[in-house]
Amino acid sequence: MPPTPQLPQQVRVMQIIALAMVMSIVTLGVIVVLVLKPEPPEGGEQPLISYIAIAVATIAAFVGVLAPRILTAHAPPTVSTYMTAFIIGAAVYEGAAFFNLTSYILEGFPVSLAFAGLMVVFILMLFPTQGRVEDWIASRERHAREIEAFKR
Repeated sequence: MPPTPQLPQQVRVMQIIALAMVMSIVTLGVIVVLVLKPEPPEGGEQPLISYIAIAVATIAAFVGVLAPRILTAHAPPTVSTYMTAFIIGAAVYEGAAFFNLTSYILEGFPVSLAFAGLMVVFILMLFPTQGRVEDWIASRERHAREIEAFKR
């Protein structure tokens, strides 16, 4: 299927969404580090919420890849389907990043900041480009043809 004339505008919308997600995480991170300056946990205290947030981020690393694929597996290979998959994956990472920033506010465990930063990297890895969208659509169409050929 040839690219539609609206493709550049649709890709631009996805890029704006991606940058808005990244900027919201970075902005909160800067506020947390420079303004709130939480104290690190005392020697005997266990940062339980931070441990949970780190576990959630670790799980999100997998869910952010698998959930969009599962939820759009039977959807047509269109830009709208790609956008849906992108937003689902990026939202999973964004939620994990905010949870880690919140745990850092509450407990001051610095590893939570690192995991929030890792989630930002994952969102940036999903950053949509016109070529990436076109390749994804072509790949999905090729896969559908292969499935049909296999059924015959």
